[in-house]
Amino acid sequence: MEQLKIVFFVISTFLGIENGQILATSTTVNISPDQKEVLIIQENLCSIIRDESSKTAIINEWNQIKTQQDSAITWATDLKDFNKKSLKIQRINDVFTTTMSLTYTNESQLRAMGIWFNEEKNEFSINEVPQFNISTDQGTLDGNYWRFNGEEFTFKMEPFTKAPIEVLQKKIPLAIIID
Repeated sequence: MEQLKIVFFVISTFLGIENGQILATSTTVNISPDQKEVLIIQENLCSIIRDESSKTAIINEWNQIKTQQDSAITWATDLKDFNKKSLKIQRINDVFTTTMSLTYTNESQLRAMGIWFNEEKNEFSINEVPQFNISTDQGTLDGNYWRFNGEEFTFKMEPFTKAPIEVLQKKIPLAIIID
C-alpha cells in the first residue's frame, strides 16, 4: 500500500508543512470527473492542545498558513501535477473554514490524495479508515475500500465522531487558540 502524505482533514498536508496539528472537524470532498476538479471543504478548524508548547506550535503553524494564503502558496510537492490550485480561508464568528480547489488532467493524479481510478471498471476508490468516519450516499463500502462509479461523487470525513473522550476534552477551536 502506498504511503499517503495528503490527509483531507489536515490543512498543512496540502501546503507541505510537516507535523501539522490543525485539523478539520468535518471535511467534505467532491470529485468531478467532468470538470476534472477536486473540491475540499474543511469545516470548523481545531486542534488538540496537550500543553503550552503545543499551543505555541499550533499558533506558529497557523501563521505559516496565513502567510501563504496572503502571498504565494507553497503547495505540497505531491500536488505539483495539479494544474490549478486555490485556497480560501474564511472566518465566520469563531469558526474557520477552508475551501480548496485543485484541477487535474488525468485521474492518475488523484493517487496523491489516496483516490484510485480503475479505468476498466470506470470506478474510483478510497481506503476505508474507521477513525476517519467516512460517510457518503454515492459509494459502497466493499471490504477495506469505498467504491464510487466513474461519475461525480462526494464523501465526508468526521475524524472526531468516535474519538475517545480524552481527545475530545483537549479539542479546541482554532479561533480560541489563536485569539
